[in-house]
Amino acid sequence: MKPLRFILAVPRRAANYSLPSIVETPEQVCTAVPALWCDSETPWHFANGRCCVIGVVFSRGTFRRLSSVVEPVPDCTTAGATARYLVTKVWGGYFAIIEDRSKGHIGLLVDPSGLLPVYHLATPDHDLYASDPRLFARSGTPGPPVSYLALHAHLLKPELRRRVTCLEGVEELAPGVLHLPGMPEEPPQAIWHAADFLPSAQILDFEEYADQLKGLSTAVIQCWSESLGKASVAASGGVDSSLICAALSHADQRFDCVTLATLDPTGDERIYARRVADWFDVRCAERVYDPGGVGRKTDQSAGAGSTSSARD
Repeated sequence: MKPLRFILAVPRRAANYSLPSIVETPEQVCTAVPALWCDSETPWHFANGRCCVIGVVFSRGTFRRLSSVVEPVPDCTTAGATARYLVTKVWGGYFAIIEDRSKGHIGLLVDPSGLLPVYHLATPDHDLYASDPRLFARSGTPGPPVSYLALHAHLLKPELRRRVTCLEGVEELAPGVLHLPGMPEEPPQAIWHAADFLPSAQILDFEEYADQLKGLSTAVIQCWSESLGKASVAASGGVDSSLICAALSHADQRFDCVTLATLDPTGDERIYARRVADWFDVRCAERVYDPGGVGRKTDQSAGAGSTSSARD
């Protein structure tokens, strides 16, 4: 499955906001009404005439992918109520544009997982929201310059995900939060709260919790694998990647392992990744970070057998 590509433009001076109209190209989104462009491989649909859901959604009850979100409950006249309904009934990687009939506005919800990043750029005439900041330029907006202060902060802590990006004026929307464009007097509303999904039953013993974790992780990973195809697991030998491998194996899904290493032993986890791959009898592709290879073409093929290795 290819990355989702879409861009939404919401005019800043409109008296009332409605669900967006669908346009054929990104160049057409900046109009007098909300407008949305999605490429041909990005799934989207309108649910009950009250919200537009872009992306991949699964049922929280059946753990099956939904071609359309189940209809919101009849009394969801506010964007907040519909957003709370969505996070209760479905999960996945999605972006919801929700009509608020009580105020004549729309709300925007990025699913709580944060798997689908959505970027925001404000212009004098529109609020733009896109899955890829490069789409902003296609809407007719001048490309935002690099923010060197943000770039410096990113290079210091590249693993820290921030709302601020390395482009001036471009921010990532917070997941699980309802954003209300055109309503500066109303701050974003936190819709998803972890406490709402914590177990409320009596404390179980270790084996019962282990069975629950096994069942839940297998169901979730199977959903994604069946939707996206054969997986390549970034294996380190640690708990997270090993659990994903175990869930894929238990769900009878095909997968391989991939690991990246540095020449410094502190960044080399290949031995652990190999053990995981050998345990599940799958292929493990290995690559080594080689700064000297930047700008130099290489033509190396992977070795045969269950483990392949090459300098890259």
